[in-house]
Amino acid sequence: MDISAVNDLSRVLCYFVKLTDTQNNQLTAIRRALQFKAGVKKKFMRLGKDMLEVVEDNVFRLDNDFDILIDAENIHIWRPTSFEILGNLQQEILDAVPRNVNSIKEYLTFIELDSIENYAKKHPRAAKYLASIKEQKLSGITYTALKQCCEETNVRISTSGDRINIDQKNIMGFLEVLDRRRYQSNLVPSEPESFRASSREKLDK
Repeated sequence: MDISAVNDLSRVLCYFVKLTDTQNNQLTAIRRALQFKAGVKKKFMRLGKDMLEVVEDNVFRLDNDFDILIDAENIHIWRPTSFEILGNLQQEILDAVPRNVNSIKEYLTFIELDSIENYAKKHPRAAKYLASIKEQKLSGITYTALKQCCEETNVRISTSGDRINIDQKNIMGFLEVLDRRRYQSNLVPSEPESFRASSREKLDK
């Protein structure tokens, strides 16, 4: 074991543990090194010989749970963001922005997507929305329906001829509309309410 590998704890991305039970089932647990790094920046005390002493050695603290569990059959992802970072998936998602935009353009030719593409290349959340939107049903979306949905959910857009333009302040809201994350409820007809869904599940008819 190379003990010098942890001399610079700020460079440690993650740590893991391998567990084996009495039936020889194995489990690998992985955790991003968050508190692992944070512990180094704090001063610790210990009680010895009836007095408190400052711990001068490098000290790190393990977390009390894990981000990813891997057994013989499944990968259990408890924290998707950690999974993305550990797998360098965020960069993959950012790199896929031009391809995803081109796929969306095939169906939504009336949207000016250049500003959205430029924005998403630098913002992972917007890039994730584009990846999700690409998998949605886009062929039936019309100019009129999209414009109305934006108006109902307070997403400001501008139109030029038969094209929809979106400024940077409203890009995320517009992507939420396309990703079916913004919607309006009309349970009280005189007081329509707009909502943003953190996640959504399509219901069967």
